[in-house]
Amino acid sequence: MRILTSLLALLVLAPLGAQSPWSQELDLDTFVSKAPDGLQLNGAYSLRKVLSGAQADPFAYVQVGAVVATTPAYGFGGLFVEAQPAPFLVLRAERSALRFFGTAGCLLSFPTASAPFGDDAVKARKGQEERTNGARTLLQATPQVRFGQVVLRHQATFGWWQFSGRGPWFYEYENDTLLHDHDRTSDQQSFALWESDWGSLKSYCGGTFQVTRASDAGLERRRIGLVLSFEAKESGGRWGQPRGGLIIGRNQTDPNRKGELYATCSLGTSWTIR
Repeated sequence: MRILTSLLALLVLAPLGAQSPWSQELDLDTFVSKAPDGLQLNGAYSLRKVLSGAQADPFAYVQVGAVVATTPAYGFGGLFVEAQPAPFLVLRAERSALRFFGTAGCLLSFPTASAPFGDDAVKARKGQEERTNGARTLLQATPQVRFGQVVLRHQATFGWWQFSGRGPWFYEYENDTLLHDHDRTSDQQSFALWESDWGSLKSYCGGTFQVTRASDAGLERRRIGLVLSFEAKESGGRWGQPRGGLIIGRNQTDPNRKGELYATCSLGTSWTIR
């Protein structure tokens, strides 16, 4: 808690210095997903310090900030620290408080880890959702290498989850799985992308493979998909630095959705306040 308090103080006080080396960043993102169906709105405010390289494309940087998000079923808010010690590696840690609204499938309890929790099972429990709280800690490492226009990236995310509902098993929407209180998740997603230059924009197209595991339940999901994304090279004007992406794929292995198609679409932008 003391670390989070110190980080919050840094967020408030760092920009006040007359010669502050920190730039202020504002991010807004929208995510729409299919299987499971969902809509999420994210916002983040952060302070970023470039340690070496250019501001638009740094060799190394450190960033601290606060993030908030909401969906029809739950919301969360928290603090994060992100660092790029070298161009081939980004590290991130986040601690968030969760609030489940007691609607739209969150927070639902299940009796066993082998209970079905697909769309039909969630709909059958309509009205049983709990309005309660939770928390999570995320640690993420994203190594990346380039060979000309080919970009190979792997994003490893490890989560620790707390819930205060009935249980003993809880449906966790983001990973589409069942978790215990004080449970752990592992999400491993690899990308092989082709980068193209379109003047003020960069685009990426290629493939992705994702494996998500829930520790205590022993549940595993494997997905394969196609990726198309873009991002502006620099921030400019009222629209900031836009970005977006689309992933469409198939669930190769899944407790409820094996063989089903899935999709995720995102659109967002960033503003830099010097």
